[in-house]
Amino acid sequence: MDDRSDSAAVPAFDTFAGVTRPVLLTTMGALLFLREGWLVGNSGLGGAVVIILSAYVITGTTALSVSSLSTNVRIQAGGAFAIIAQALGLEAGGAIGVPLFIAQCASAALYLFAFGEVWLHLFPTHPIGAVVLAVFAAVSVLTHRSATVAFRAQGPLLVLVGLAIVSVWTGGWGSAPVLPEPGTVPSRVSLREAFAVFFPAATGLMVGVGMSGSLRDPKESIPRGILTAWCVSLAVYLISAIWCNAVASPDQLLVDKTVMISKASVGQAVLVGVLCSTFMAAASNLVAAPRLLAAMAEKRVVPYGEWISATDGGGEPKRALWVSMLVSGLCLMSGSLDQIAQIVTALFVLTYLAINLVVFLEQRLAMISFRPTMRVPRWIPLLGVVASVLGLFVSSPTMGLLGGFLVVIVYILLQRRKLQTPWDTVRSGIHVRVAAWAAQKAGAGERPERAWTPEMLIPVQEPHHADDVLRLAHRIATRAGSIRLVGMRPQSDMVMALGERVGALTDLGLSVSATVVDADQFGRGVALVIDANRGLFMGPNLVFTDCEPVEERDLQRIVDQCHARRVGMGVFVPHPEGSLGRATQYTVWLSERSPEWKLDMHNANLDLPVLVGHLLSAQAGATLRLATVVRTIEDRSSAFEFLQRLVDQGRLGNDTEIFVGDGDFLEVAAASPYADVHLFGLPTTIDKERLIEIRDACGGACVFLLDSGQESILA
Repeated sequence: MDDRSDSAAVPAFDTFAGVTRPVLLTTMGALLFLREGWLVGNSGLGGAVVIILSAYVITGTTALSVSSLSTNVRIQAGGAFAIIAQALGLEAGGAIGVPLFIAQCASAALYLFAFGEVWLHLFPTHPIGAVVLAVFAAVSVLTHRSATVAFRAQGPLLVLVGLAIVSVWTGGWGSAPVLPEPGTVPSRVSLREAFAVFFPAATGLMVGVGMSGSLRDPKESIPRGILTAWCVSLAVYLISAIWCNAVASPDQLLVDKTVMISKASVGQAVLVGVLCSTFMAAASNLVAAPRLLAAMAEKRVVPYGEWISATDGGGEPKRALWVSMLVSGLCLMSGSLDQIAQIVTALFVLTYLAINLVVFLEQRLAMISFRPTMRVPRWIPLLGVVASVLGLFVSSPTMGLLGGFLVVIVYILLQRRKLQTPWDTVRSGIHVRVAAWAAQKAGAGERPERAWTPEMLIPVQEPHHADDVLRLAHRIATRAGSIRLVGMRPQSDMVMALGERVGALTDLGLSVSATVVDADQFGRGVALVIDANRGLFMGPNLVFTDCEPVEERDLQRIVDQCHARRVGMGVFVPHPEGSLGRATQYTVWLSERSPEWKLDMHNANLDLPVLVGHLLSAQAGATLRLATVVRTIEDRSSAFEFLQRLVDQGRLGNDTEIFVGDGDFLEVAAASPYADVHLFGLPTTIDKERLIEIRDACGGACVFLLDSGQESILA
């Protein structure tokens, strides 16, 4: 065997040979000849028609959805897996592809059981187990030899199936119904159970879709092929239901599951036709299933992907075929056609649900990339989603839950493998649409206090000047928020240095970005950046800069711009001997507010410092202290009560410390308990020397913060 993949050697089929013919042979097979009479006898003509139409509504909406998708992009090998993976990613494609692969292997087993039932009609003494195993071996040999040979054999066999159907329709009219002996008529089942048994009859379209990688023109062949086969097979089933109702009594239909053979004008022709159709339906599934498995293996969705995806010199996925035959052989252990039909129903309906959901999402998102040449109305995929959900849980709630559980388990396992989908998916469009919707809603609101998060903009003159600020910003944005670095000169060393810092912070799980602008003056450049970001959803709401390398006039210009544009401002004054220290103890200093000590929803130079202090102290092992200095000792109790109310109403935690001093501020600050970082309100008039003086008195790094008016510690 040549393990090299040679896609050019894979045979290319046209619409009829690659799609229409295998779909017709799969749909007009076992369940048409062996179970439609039973369906009419069990549910009556009206009930049978309802079940048939219900099944074909699910497959019809799916056929239209698949057709629309196939005319939007070139469907790769793998059929439904490729469709879902291209839209939702490899994880979602695998979560549906794995159950679909099992369903196709189970379908092959189903048709093998059907072959055995018909064979016993000819040779009642033959053991059905031996018959099924023998035909399984024959199908395996045929498909292993060549998919081309298997597909070429479908031509004459389809003619035989057509003659069998004509023989059925031309026989039995006017014959007297045969009344079964008393006690031999089996009990009737509910419409729900009858639907579960019959539904696999309508699932053949996935055989044609599964050949996507072996079609000359999937964009044309899939829509034409599956829609033609869908219409023809639906007509055949409806006409056959009417025929069954006319030629036999309900009890006879329940007892004699081969009534189409016994009532046909040429019974032998029907026998040959049903044997051919069941044999080729099993072969068609064993041709489509390996291609689905090989497509998943090529993307490493399944284990041992490199080994399974290897092909022979003719481009046939022989190893995937071996795995498919093994799974199909295991499905034979279910024991009967009716038992395995319920498994096939649940797994196929899950696939149809996913395909319709993909088209519905594509239509709703209205992305420019979704431009199918065959458009379908929006209600079609929506109807498909609703019908699939109802069909899944009405037919077999247990199997539906097990199938859904399998999909979830596979999806979780694939997510843990961190597969890299090598193309853009609908998920990006969902993210964009959700973000746009959120932006519109956020823009329509008056105040976003409850949703406030620190979206920080850090202007940088020299990269190393930003390091202390970034250490602080990192701690502030750990829970939520973002950091945007803006270099104030476009030299390559600035771009590289900011990129290194972005990479380091991104590895820590933060949302960080960087850009550079050409600014002749630092303050003017920052003011322009603030203006440029106005109106953006999640635009910066807090400008952070280091005090020491920035001139006072530039600081003042930035403060003026922030105040005018309602953006918060933070000025960081690092301690010359220790930067942030251990960064575990934080003190927020609040201005004196006598005589009322009033706490409102918005409190100037209080909300932002306390919020930032809360974020900093939320890390493990960190502590927060609220402090203030009053003029006289008599005001200490009022100040203490105010800070306690702030702790309670601000939900800051019972471990928050309170410190109240009286007298000269600098003297009190110098004698106050130690803190690594001190936070203060920032006045609108900048006095750089005063800021440094406060830093020196406190003995630790200081952050001075100016509220934007859109923060609230009480929100």
